[in-house]
Amino acid sequence: AASAEPHRVASALTARGAHVLDLPPVVLERARGAAFGVHADPAARKLDVVVLGDGARTAVVSVVEYVESAAVNVADSTAFVPAQTLPEPELHAIEERSRTLVAGIGGRGLATLTWSLSRRGPGLMNVTLGPSSIAPFVARVVGLDLSSISTELSAGSTLRSLGLADVPT
Repeated sequence: AASAEPHRVASALTARGAHVLDLPPVVLERARGAAFGVHADPAARKLDVVVLGDGARTAVVSVVEYVESAAVNVADSTAFVPAQTLPEPELHAIEERSRTLVAGIGGRGLATLTWSLSRRGPGLMNVTLGPSSIAPFVARVVGLDLSSISTELSAGSTLRSLGLADVPT
C-alpha cells in the first residue's frame, strides 16, 4: 500500500495539469555523471544559475558564484551575486545553456541549475525545479518575490504577463 501512495499523488497532480518526472534513481545518477559532463575535480568551483520559466520562455534571474570548492556545502560557502570572476563570454554561455535546458524541459516556475567549474570546463551538477535553498537569498538580492512569481508561472501565467520579459541579471 505504501508504494501505491506516490503513484496516487502523481496521478492527482497530473490530473490538475502538473508534469511529473518519474525516472528511476539509476537513470538520474547516470545522467548527472556521464551525460552532463560533471568532472571529478576537487578544485572545481560552483555556480548556481536561477532561472524563471513559463513553459516557453525563460529568464535568468541571477548567477551565484561560490568562492570555495564545489565540495564545500553551500551553507558553509561564501558567494557573490552577481558572479565576479568569470569572463563575460563564459558567463553568458552558461546562462544560455541554463535557459535552454529549462526551456527544453518545459519548466514552469523557478529552477536552479548548479554548475561545476573545473579546468576542463563547466559541467552540470544538478537541476532543481521549484524552490531551492539559494532562492530566498537571491530573492532578497534582486528584490523579486520569487516564490510568488514561481507560483504564478506554475499556475499558467507567462513571464510577459507578469512584466518579466526582460529580467535584469
